[in-house]
Amino acid sequence: FPYTTLFRSFIATATPNGSWVDAAGVEAFVRSGPNFRYQVLGQLESGTVIEPVGRTEDSSWILIRFGDGFAWLRDAWLI
Repeated sequence: FPYTTLFRSFIATATPNGSWVDAAGVEAFVRSGPNFRYQVLGQLESGTVIEPVGRTEDSSWILIRFGDGFAWLRDAWLI
């Protein structure tokens, strides 16, 4: 995917105080873009506190701070 498509449907949102990852006992993959086709950058264990900084237009993927940058997490893992 060209770099310009990565943020085409990105909407900046107010940052909540914090959210939890609930991966139902398994690890949640974080990706380089808001789709399962993007590269896996790492995993978050269930119960990990994350800092959401944005979302896709349909709210199905959440942009989070991850390491020294950002990554995308499927909204199904958030509680």
